[in-house]
Amino acid sequence: MLNYIKKYPISFSKMFLFSLLSSSLITPAFANPSANDVYHYGYSWGGMYRTCLTYKIGGVSKTKAKQEIAIAFKYAKKHIEDRQIFRNLKNASAKVFSQECKDLL
Repeated sequence: MLNYIKKYPISFSKMFLFSLLSSSLITPAFANPSANDVYHYGYSWGGMYRTCLTYKIGGVSKTKAKQEIAIAFKYAKKHIEDRQIFRNLKNASAKVFSQECKDLL
């Protein structure tokens, strides 16, 4: 995998823009959430984002990536009590993944 990263590096500007977009989608999701919901949202989003990036550079198969994303959604559905925050997670992932990892959803 390290050879792949050296061969096909992700430019700093692309990574910065993707990170900036991701962070801008996260902040409006919370009006008055509990601390646990914020934690579980971030944990789930981080897992999905990590899986997307790993899949994008060829570090994981499509099947395994889809499984990881499904696990993150199940975790979020089980642990996030505020249904609006869960819906925001689904909407944010659909928006970002439609640009970066559309074949994983």
